[in-house]
Amino acid sequence: MARLVAASLALLWAHASCAEQTEPATSGVDAGTDDCVLQLVRGGVALRAPAPSQNIALPVQVDRQLGPLLLVPRGPYPALMDCSLALALQKAAPVFLALGLNELRFSAAYDHRTRRGTSQLSSHSFGRAIDVHVFDGVAGKHDVAADFERGVGAWLHLVPNEGALQACIGSPKTERGRTLRTLVCRLKLETDLRIIVTPDDNDDHRDHIHLEYAAPYMLRGAAGTPPPPRANVTAPVMPRSAVEPKPSLNKASLNKVTKARKPRKRVAPPPRAPKKAKAKPKATPAAAPGAPFKR
Repeated sequence: MARLVAASLALLWAHASCAEQTEPATSGVDAGTDDCVLQLVRGGVALRAPAPSQNIALPVQVDRQLGPLLLVPRGPYPALMDCSLALALQKAAPVFLALGLNELRFSAAYDHRTRRGTSQLSSHSFGRAIDVHVFDGVAGKHDVAADFERGVGAWLHLVPNEGALQACIGSPKTERGRTLRTLVCRLKLETDLRIIVTPDDNDDHRDHIHLEYAAPYMLRGAAGTPPPPRANVTAPVMPRSAVEPKPSLNKASLNKVTKARKPRKRVAPPPRAPKKAKAKPKATPAAAPGAPFKR
């Protein structure tokens, strides 16, 4: 099996080398307008005049042949995408070929729509993503819905470090499951397809793998991807003399400041004397009847 894979890879690379030496078939594409398109043409990518689209920065339409890879549509959507995605797939070809896979059967690349359950435009609306359902080649047909093994390796918040690849692959039970996990792990760790959504992420992707181009600066806030760590910068401590001069105080002003800072003593008011009760007037006894009146 290993010899068969090696022989097939040699044939694929020979085909790619021949494509670089001959002018690939293009239709209505001006290869001199952008360096990205020029790299695709020189790499043996067959391009057509792109179909009408919106929001794509530099639209290209691949006519099946993407260097040593083949893009095969499963439905009515052509391989219309931004040039950055096509170039990222072309540069990632060695990862596919090393696993004996060179055919990608996809449902959609450019698709102007919103993300499910939101009003936010999907990455497909900008032509930066492609949904692949089946990977095929000399290693055989690998169907994501049937062959991808969920939850057997580390996937969420995967970052490049020593041992990350083996931890990501984990321990699949089948050879095809191992091939698919090795593919997505290597693509995420080693290529510009940095945003990858698999059946490990959610049930919406149970039957396909979402491959998306993302430059490093585009990863802030991306779903399933942690933002880059912030630099640990400590502000320098400036001496007091460099910030503001010390005030010069003479003895008189120092006494004023010292006196001003002394808290005032609160003196309790003297107790009030109790109020004297008013004496009641004495009642004058009434005169006896018949007694003389006295002045």
